[in-house]
Amino acid sequence: MKIIIIGDGKVGSTLASVLSKEDNDITIIDKNANVLNQTNDDLDVICIEGSGLNIKTLHEAKVKESDLVIAVTNQDEINMICCLYAKRMGAKYTIARIRDPEHSEEIKALMEELELNQIINPEYTAADHISRLVLWPTFSDIELFADNKVLLTKYKIDDCSSLIGKSLTDITEFDRANILVAAIERNYETIIPKGDFIFKKDDYIYIIGEVHSINMFLQQRNKRYNKLNDVMIIGGGRISIYLAQILLKNKIKVKIIEQNPDKCIHLNQILPDAMIINGDGTDYDFLLSENMNSTGAFIALMGHDEANIIACLIAKNSGAVKTIAKVTRIKGLNLIKDIGVDSIVSPKLLTANHILRFARNLKVKEDPSINELYMMNENKMQALEFSVEHAYDFLDIPLKDLKIKKNVLIAVIVRNNKIIIPRGDDCIKLNDRIIIITSLLKIINLTEIF
Repeated sequence: MKIIIIGDGKVGSTLASVLSKEDNDITIIDKNANVLNQTNDDLDVICIEGSGLNIKTLHEAKVKESDLVIAVTNQDEINMICCLYAKRMGAKYTIARIRDPEHSEEIKALMEELELNQIINPEYTAADHISRLVLWPTFSDIELFADNKVLLTKYKIDDCSSLIGKSLTDITEFDRANILVAAIERNYETIIPKGDFIFKKDDYIYIIGEVHSINMFLQQRNKRYNKLNDVMIIGGGRISIYLAQILLKNKIKVKIIEQNPDKCIHLNQILPDAMIINGDGTDYDFLLSENMNSTGAFIALMGHDEANIIACLIAKNSGAVKTIAKVTRIKGLNLIKDIGVDSIVSPKLLTANHILRFARNLKVKEDPSINELYMMNENKMQALEFSVEHAYDFLDIPLKDLKIKKNVLIAVIVRNNKIIIPRGDDCIKLNDRIIIITSLLKIINLTEIF
């Protein structure tokens, strides 16, 4: 597919990197020559210096021939106009980044008036993801599938775990709870385990199953599965605003530390139920005076990765139950977790999940069956949810009789709102939804797993 990305910032460059690996022809438009030169050195893409608002520049990018135009500059209004121009000039599909909270209630109207096919909001997406990590604090990562009925979660095997030294076959509690060990991260590699797999300390386990089943499993293992009661958020940007709104609706107390006095006034106006404190989120003594050591979750959302990581490490050592850091650099995410930060959230990667799903569905317009896509372990493995909407040859045949490709796991079948952890005798049927885990990173429809 021919894809044009307008804006070569943090989100744009990440999208270009991910989409260029999917056999797409990528063109990037940006006014900053230095940024474009760096992207040109790193990626096999076409770079055009100019503005997405300039008709001549759009013609140079051959927008008329484009399958998809994605506008991700730093200004919502520019993104909207770029997409409107692109659509009028012949682009088949358009996606705009619109992130101002003031526009959140107008999304449907904006999509209709501007003929947008999708709107992305990295800040809201990140806030929604962080809220799940607060609601399920045991896990270092989490994703929901099948209309929030199925939970894919990740947690670390600690020193006291009864799993250490045992094989997957020896452990019956997963089967009893009707959940599946879908994948293991070990030494930065991701494995789909077989029955003889032996668990080790510091392994990260991905488990998948019905939300209720996973909650019961945690309760039986005496793990903390209830939501936390309070959070401390460092930084008062857009993510913090969205996150506070979500958490307050869930009856979680919110304290936001922000260094800019003017921002504090604004936060007080739009978040009257949150506690807003003017102060330096990197000042250890100040954070202690604000009871950092007894907070449920400490969430660092400042503008610099290093500041977020260091703040979380200090909070963890001071007694914070859960630490979450926002990062913009993708490489080395696992290393950050290894040094003691409980959860890492990358708005760029979360956005790329949504765009990648949309782009893959465009490649099979007659069968756009990918409902969800989730990149695991720095995109070394993916979880995908498909809808079974056609009479495929593999339907109604026991899974044990199908030739499923190596490194593909059919993890869950959703049928009439029932969650099935499939065994060899189970079949895929018409109108099912299927969740697979795979290291094959270019799958666009179900037929490619057989």
